[in-house]
Amino acid sequence: MFIPENDLERSLALATADPSRRAAFYRDFGQATVYFVLHGPPPAEPGPFTLARGAYLRIAPVKADGRSCLPVFASVKRLTAALKDADGCVGINALEFLKITRGAEVILNPGSGCAKIFSAGEIAEILDGAAAGGGRPADGG
Repeated sequence: MFIPENDLERSLALATADPSRRAAFYRDFGQATVYFVLHGPPPAEPGPFTLARGAYLRIAPVKADGRSCLPVFASVKRLTAALKDADGCVGINALEFLKITRGAEVILNPGSGCAKIFSAGEIAEILDGAAAGGGRPADGG
C-alpha cells in the first residue's frame, strides 16, 4: 500500500483517486522539489551547486509502460528505495526540471506504488499553464 511521505505525494494520491484534483496536483508539482540522479561522475564537490549555462544533464532513463522516461522522485527516500545503487542525487524545482528536459517523457516516483508518467504533450501543457488551469504557468509566472 502506498503511504504518501510529503505534500506532493499526498496531492498525487488525491489526483489519482479523484480526477477533479488533477489541476491542483499540477500546481503542487510545479512548486515542488524533485530529485534525480545524474548519469556519469558525480559533481566534484558535495553539497549544493549551480549548473553552468548550457550545461548538459545526463539522466539515465527508465522503462515505464514500454516508454523511455526520465525518473524523478518526490523525496530522497523514494529515490534511494527505487535506485539502490544511486550515488548522490540532485534536487531541483520540478518546473525548472521540466523546462530543462522539455521534449522528454518524465516519470514521478517509479517503483513506488503510486507513480505518474508525464508525456511530452502533458509537460508542454504544464509549462504553458493549461494543465494547472487559469492559462498561467504552474509557478504563476
